[in-house]
Amino acid sequence: MNFFQNLVRYKDIVWYRTLAQLKSESKQFYLGYIWFLLEPAIATAILYLVFGVILNNKSAEFVVFLVVGLTAWQWFEASVNEGMMGLKAKLPILSQIPLPKYLFPLVQVFSATWKFAFVFMIVLLFAWICGFAPNIHYPALLLVLGAQLMLIIGITLPAAVATAYMEDTMRVVQSVFRLLFYLSGIFYSTDKVPDNLKTLFYTNPMAGLIEGYRKIVMENTLPNMGLVAYAFAFGVVLAAVGVMACVYVDKKIMKSVPV
Repeated sequence: MNFFQNLVRYKDIVWYRTLAQLKSESKQFYLGYIWFLLEPAIATAILYLVFGVILNNKSAEFVVFLVVGLTAWQWFEASVNEGMMGLKAKLPILSQIPLPKYLFPLVQVFSATWKFAFVFMIVLLFAWICGFAPNIHYPALLLVLGAQLMLIIGITLPAAVATAYMEDTMRVVQSVFRLLFYLSGIFYSTDKVPDNLKTLFYTNPMAGLIEGYRKIVMENTLPNMGLVAYAFAFGVVLAAVGVMACVYVDKKIMKSVPV
């Protein structure tokens, strides 16, 4: 309960820090906010070159297929990667102002989420241009988006605590992400996964979420709500662990980790 009370209590700080983070990132590059769109566009172009042109799958449908999957994945990966350093990077501030330790990893997640929201709207417009018009199942996107946000928060919070004590955690997580990138169905449909491996495939919650986005946007059908619920529950459990870890180290981390 304290977690939600603190979010309400410090909502202005979280909101201000999120906006400040976005402005800071945009000023680091000449193109500013345009990079929020260019990064997934460049990554999509590379995948299309490899899996579209070289493997002779040049249809507009395949481009939308790639863009939807890659955009969802980049939100996931960027949010966790940035959020993992959220606690350690802000320890100098936390040494002067006693705030709940999970606020700053959340700021990083929310900052990455704002960037994703902008890109995702462009993706939906692009899908429409390519022939996949908005449909009656679009409201279900909110469920998939909510489940993914919960999953991101769930992974980020315990990872942020671990990274504060041991930065090698980032390398471990990034290595796992490189593996999951190829096991999430970003550039192939789940129909390509052998039936005897599908249960194992769907243990990766991102696989079910990416499939869910595509079912809504491209197939005009509802996603598998069991997979969406699984991803949400996965995130809730990890988030609870992360909050408890933040509370446990609240008084100890300033003495244990060099600022």
